[in-house]
Parts: sequence; C-alpha cells; structure tokens
Amino acid sequence: MAIGMSKKKIKYSRKDYENVLPVMLKCKITLNEACMDKDLPARSSILDYAASNPEFRKKLLDTYYALPYVVQARAAIFSPQFYEDLRRLKGKGFSYKKIGRRLGISHKTVSKRIKQIS
Repeated sequence: MAIGMSKKKIKYSRKDYENVLPVMLKCKITLNEACMDKDLPARSSILDYAASNPEFRKKLLDTYYALPYVVQARAAIFSPQFYEDLRRLKGKGFSYKKIGRRLGISHKTVSKRIKQIS
C-alpha cells in the first residue's frame, strides 16, 4: 500500500477479497480482526463486495460458520449449527453456565441467544 493512501481508496481484485477468508480460518479470527492486516482490504470494502457478489457473500458466511463458537460470538454471527447445539443442550436441561462452558461462550451470550429462539 502506498504511503498516505487509505485502504478504502485502493481498488482491490476478487483475489484480494478471497484472500481474507483463509486468514480468518487459519487464525480463527473475525472479519474485523483480519482487516487490521495492512495487506488485506478494509472491512467496509469487503462488506460492499459481499453485498454486490452473492457467491462471495455465501463464502464469507460459510467461513464464519466454520469458525469456533467463541469467534462467532465475537462477531455476533452464529451458524445454524450453533442454534441446533443450543436447542439440544437447553432441551437436556443444562444451565446457561453449563451450556456456555460446553460451547465455549459466556452464559450471557447463551441467555441472549436462547431468548432470541424462544
């Protein structure tokens, strides 16, 4: 990146956007965290690209869904599998704290998400 240029003003290629996804998976980080890398596009650029490209948007969501629940919680984007696991553990009568420990997230997140699905 040239000195003095904002990441937002750079024109990125499809490959540049695609490069974000393996970084997220390898490092187990959110899009926000991945975009802190100076060599990757800005978060807003990636989200704009995802909005205009349904194929990339699906890949981005699939990447989030493949991340551990604790990372999904940091991004507040949860996979359908998370909600299935949440329902299953709630159905078994586990407390929010136990569910949180099993899923690797806080009991407050469990409480909030259970309220959403109830």
